[in-house]
Amino acid sequence: EFYPSVNLRGQLEVVEDHFFIDASANVSQTFYSPFGARPTGLSNATDNRYTYQTYQVSPYLQGNIGSDISWSIRNDNTWTTLNTTPEVTDDQYINRLFATINRQPQPFGWGADIDRTEYRFEDQANKQLLFLARARAVWRANPQLELFASAGYEDNQFPLFDSSGAIYGAGVRWRPTDRTTLDTSWEHRFFGESYNVLFEHRRPLSVWTVRASRSLSSYPELLARLPEGAF
Repeated sequence: EFYPSVNLRGQLEVVEDHFFIDASANVSQTFYSPFGARPTGLSNATDNRYTYQTYQVSPYLQGNIGSDISWSIRNDNTWTTLNTTPEVTDDQYINRLFATINRQPQPFGWGADIDRTEYRFEDQANKQLLFLARARAVWRANPQLELFASAGYEDNQFPLFDSSGAIYGAGVRWRPTDRTTLDTSWEHRFFGESYNVLFEHRRPLSVWTVRASRSLSSYPELLARLPEGAF
């Protein structure tokens, strides 16, 4: 038996500082059912084990307008395949198009995002489509504290129901010292309250990190996600 395990990531800089292509390949062994056999090693065969494959190609553009406005457009393409599963499963393709523009607060700033994600499954006519557009206003109260408020619109199409409507939210970014960071955001979405909290504190010999979030995601997206280029 052959049980592959691969984790590859790379980046190609097509145009210096402006056009990049990220790519990744992840192949791993996992288990189909939490109630089935789950041996710790590969020496014991089990029908519950299968091979999970995820491949991603993400071209993106980024740049600046003047000294205080930055923008980025990214197109993530993710393919997922499950092999040797106990039951027949469909391959999955995810396409995410994300565009953002931001002006640094001095002390006032602004930003806008467009986020479109489409899920397709092999041999299934139905697809899932999530579209979100938002704008935000930012105020830098002092070098350590930023406050922002956002508003926008979302339109979501699922196999069993559709949902659309206004969204709104707010957040705080606080950096009291060079070693301490607190980023929090809250937003009202179609499924209820969405939030993201990140607290990090660095000490000479340790780093303390606390994360809490509630949002929409899929396992293939998280597994294949690459850091977006810094600008």
